[in-house]
Amino acid sequence: ASYVLRLDDMIEGLRKESLRRAEEMDKIKVELSEARRMKRHVEELDY
Repeated sequence: ASYVLRLDDMIEGLRKESLRRAEEMDKIKVELSEARRMKRHVEELDY
């Protein structure tokens, strides 16, 4: 039974880790789109 509990802990830890990484991915996507928008803006200023 303790083996099952260990697996439960492992699954829970992985689930939390994947949620955390999903949040990081969302932040990175936002930063990426902001950087692209700034790049377009700068390119417009150059022309």
